[in-house]
Amino acid sequence: MTTLLGVNDLKQFALPTGWDGSELAQYLLADGTTYEQVTDSIAQGLVVANQALLSDPIWGGMISNTTETAIEYRSGSGSGMSERTEYQRADVQRAATSGHMLPIRSYDRALGWTFDFLRKARAAQLEADVADALYDMRNNWESQLLTRFFSNTEYAIGSGYDVPFVAGNGGNVPLTPPPYAGQTFSDTHTHFDRKTTSQRPEALNAGAKHLWEHGIFGPYNAIVPFTDISTYTQLAGFIKPNRGVEYISTASDAPYAQIAVEDERFIGMYESDYGLIRLWITPHLPTNYLGIYKAYEQDDPRNALKVRFAPDLGAGAVLMRGEGFRQYPLEHAILLHEFGVGVGHRLNGYACYFAASGNYTTPTIS
Repeated sequence: MTTLLGVNDLKQFALPTGWDGSELAQYLLADGTTYEQVTDSIAQGLVVANQALLSDPIWGGMISNTTETAIEYRSGSGSGMSERTEYQRADVQRAATSGHMLPIRSYDRALGWTFDFLRKARAAQLEADVADALYDMRNNWESQLLTRFFSNTEYAIGSGYDVPFVAGNGGNVPLTPPPYAGQTFSDTHTHFDRKTTSQRPEALNAGAKHLWEHGIFGPYNAIVPFTDISTYTQLAGFIKPNRGVEYISTASDAPYAQIAVEDERFIGMYESDYGLIRLWITPHLPTNYLGIYKAYEQDDPRNALKVRFAPDLGAGAVLMRGEGFRQYPLEHAILLHEFGVGVGHRLNGYACYFAASGNYTTPTIS
């Protein structure tokens, strides 16, 4: 007989070692959990998980959402104001624009429940499967965001392109950053950097400066690898947060002694020459990488990345039921998450790779 879908099958009904089989034999193995209860449990988990994706202090401040397939934005500059005279018309000028495509991809996660498994499953087994699937959904979301943030590569979408932050070589979709405060830029301007491993302070200052010079002011957020925590906490400009215990500040950091811990991934702040930088850790990012961006309000179009989602499914994951002709419609059910991550603001992001020599290299995100 051909094997059908499903990795959760009847072999899983062997009892754990610590259970008394003779005592349990007095009761049904199925614990009475109904299909409606399972569906409600998944639905409630999805509501919480989807909201957490959009409101997370790291990832929520990095993105805005859209159903659009492409975005357009200002590129370059005009030639300035001219002095008005009585008999001459003002010089005619117009703003140039550039634009790029936004990707979208479908991801799914099969729960693998067979008909017989659902008839006899214990609630704990179902809850473990749901929790595991929700973890995979969030893990993929975070990985895709960081992959686009730290990649300096253009990717073709038909005859268009999904592009990185300004990357220095013009590329297929060149961008000349608009002028700010008398400064002008060219399409060779780049926000992808390489510094030596001892140049963490220089990189933090460079990242803040790259944003500041485009009129993007702090405080900024920095993405720091989990493995590099001590490298940053030992910097001279590091400011330790208040974790609800007595904190004795020095004269240099006294104004910031009461900064609160927003999240345990928040390890403190760094005072750069161009504004304060919040330091956030993530195990997704490999050692010797650093990313800096300005977090505006949730879903603000000025945020660094743009997440495109399907209008019929929404921004979060949804439960797709399986074979509905049996009494357990969750048989072979899957979680479906359809979204794509592109750059939303091509100037609101800086990425640095720390190495003794060479150029910026795109990391592999775990």
